[in-house]
Order: sequence, then structure tokens, then C-alpha cells
Amino acid sequence: MKMQEELEIKKEAINKREEDCLQLHHLRAVDREAIETCLTSIKELQERVKKLEETSDCSPPKRKKTSKGELSSELLYLKSPVFESSMDVPDMLFIHHITGIKSDSLWVGGHSNTGKQILKQVDSSGNVMKTINDAFCEYGSFAITQNGELLYLEVGNTKVQKKTPDGTTTIITTSGENIKCIFSSQITGDILVGVYIARSSAGKLTRYDKTGAKIQDIQVYKQGQALYSNPTYIAENKNGDIVTADSSKHKVVLVDRSGEYRGDYKGQSPNKREFDPHGVCTDVHGHIIVVDYTSGSIHLLDQDLKFLTLLLTKTKEDLKSAKGLCVDEKHNLYVGSENGRINVYKYLKDV
Repeated sequence: MKMQEELEIKKEAINKREEDCLQLHHLRAVDREAIETCLTSIKELQERVKKLEETSDCSPPKRKKTSKGELSSELLYLKSPVFESSMDVPDMLFIHHITGIKSDSLWVGGHSNTGKQILKQVDSSGNVMKTINDAFCEYGSFAITQNGELLYLEVGNTKVQKKTPDGTTTIITTSGENIKCIFSSQITGDILVGVYIARSSAGKLTRYDKTGAKIQDIQVYKQGQALYSNPTYIAENKNGDIVTADSSKHKVVLVDRSGEYRGDYKGQSPNKREFDPHGVCTDVHGHIIVVDYTSGSIHLLDQDLKFLTLLLTKTKEDLKSAKGLCVDEKHNLYVGSENGRINVYKYLKDV
């Protein structure tokens, strides 16, 4: 603010000097020396204002040129993520989803060694703290609320349960709609539910408030075209945008907080049907991170779904059957794969 005020003062000084010069031009006895002094003073002030504008907070940020002469923003992520640690969740064969706000308490869902769907709460070493046996765990079907309570989809795909220290209660029930995934907003507390509607072979997102009261359906765009077919994972970005992985449409769909369509991402393969998006999450910079199950790679996108880089690949990191991922409060990336293995990576520059 102080620099901006100084900038305005200098500009006013230039205007005043210009007025003085005009008056001197109209004098019959022209003082050449006075005019030259005035013009020199104006030039000096203009140079100072230029420097202030270049360094002022109100000026646009500078962008560096690459070797090809293209403008690019400074990278906020590491070109090669650093492997930090790993943990093995007991009796977990395939991990389909991971969620957790704190690194010392993660909820991990998938299939056990016997093929049963199972949901477990584990600490940072993989030690099991709690187990839930009636949860549907194929996709992103459980979430943590603002208050740290667990929401999970019950087997049968029609009921969302809330688990609190006082017990378990049903807060959402659907009829004729097959729930596939849920998400709890850390911004508003609202609950987002991804649904497959068999009678129309289409999908939608439904927004509920934290008590389970329905607020809104997000379903179509443009001329009534369906946004979703089979929404399986949901995330929310820092600006309120809703990010959804749709495995049937082979793309990631982006809408704003009101449900207006913003765009979609179909992967990097020439054959778009090879892209099979599963786990999605976002980070402190607004990046969108998505797992491509087909290639076993982790894609990093900006908040507008522009591809930035492949963070991790199956060949380099041995990511077998990777589906679930999340980012904790320390900005570490957790990726779940076969045999209950969760790898932890540092992928952002110092935050």
C-alpha cells in the first residue's frame, strides 16, 4: 500500500511539471533554461515511476522464458517426487480408496485377501485402529467431514452412514439410484454423492447439506447433455470446483461450485478409451491429481485441468493396480496399490 501511494504521488508530480512547462511555452519572454530544467525533471520522474511499477505489488508477476522462448510459470512441484516411506495394511489385497486429513489417521478401503470388501482406519505405520465390515469399498465411497467424522456407503449402495463416537446413523437414503461415491466438503460441510441411475443409464452428482437434506442435482449441461455416466471418485478444489472421475466416460469432469460445466480431461494416450481415471484429489496450490488405472500412472493437472506432468509411473515406482490416493496436511502424497501397500511421496517444493 505504501509503494502504491508513492507511485500516485510521483505521477501527480509529473502532471504538475507538464503544466508548468506549458505555461512557460506561452510566456513572451521564454526562459529556455527553465524549460530544459523542467523537461529533465519530468524525464527523471518518469524513470523512477517506471522502476516503481516494475517492482510494485500491483504490477503483474514476471514470467520467465524457457529455452524455446515460451513463457512459463515457476514450477511448484518437484520434477522427480521423493519417496518418503511405505506402509502395509494388514489383510488388504487391493486398495481402492484412501482418505484422511491427518497423516496419523487414514481410512483405507478395498478388498481383503479373501475377497471381502473392508474399510480400515490405520495410523502412519499401517497399524489397524478400527475396522468396518458393512462398507461398500469399490470406489471413493467414504469420506471425512469437517469435524473428523467418517461418512461411508453401506453395502447395497443406497445408504450413506455417519460414524460418530456415539454410534452410527443413516443420513442419506436413495431409491432407484445406485450410489457409487461420496465426498464431504471441507469448505461448506456439504456432502456430494455420485450416483448411477439404471433406468436412464446416466449419472449425476447430488449435493446435500451436512444433515442429509438435499440441495441440488448436478446432471446436465449445454443442450441437456449428460455430464456423467458413472461417477466413481469426487474431490473438491480450493476454489470450490468439483472434480469427478467418470470411468465409463473415460474422463475427469470439472464443474464450478454452482454446478456449471468447466471442462474435462481425457488423459494423454492417443486412444482416449485407454484412460481409466480412478482416485482424484487436490492440493494447497489447486493442483488436481488423478490416477490412471490403465497405465498405472499419476497425472498432475492445474486447476483448469491442463496437464502438467506424470508425477509417478508404474514402471518407475512399481505401482501395481494403483487406484486410491490422497494428500495429507503435510502435503505428502499417499498412493495405494496391490497387497495393501501404501507409498508416501514428497512431490511439492517447500510449502
